[in-house]
Amino acid sequence: MRPTPQPGYGIGMGMGTTVYLWNIGLLITSFLPSLFAVVAPPGSANVPLAVGSICFGITVIGALAAWSAKETHRIPLNELGSPDATPVSREEYASVRAAAR
Repeated sequence: MRPTPQPGYGIGMGMGTTVYLWNIGLLITSFLPSLFAVVAPPGSANVPLAVGSICFGITVIGALAAWSAKETHRIPLNELGSPDATPVSREEYASVRAAAR
């Protein structure tokens, strides 16, 4: 076993913490094989097209969500969530990064 101060990574992080959205995502993902079996039962025609269409639709929804999300790069942590948060200048960001190294 590793010492307690070291962080843990992987799927176990979502199971033991209060990351509810992670658990909801796992729940939805676990039902996808059932959905695929209903949409394209064994022996039906165009199974790859039916399953691929579902996967493509999910991917498009995810891409639209990522595209419409507000960019948080260079926004200070204490301003995240504020509607009037503005990113710091490139020069200030570079100097803070250089000082952190």
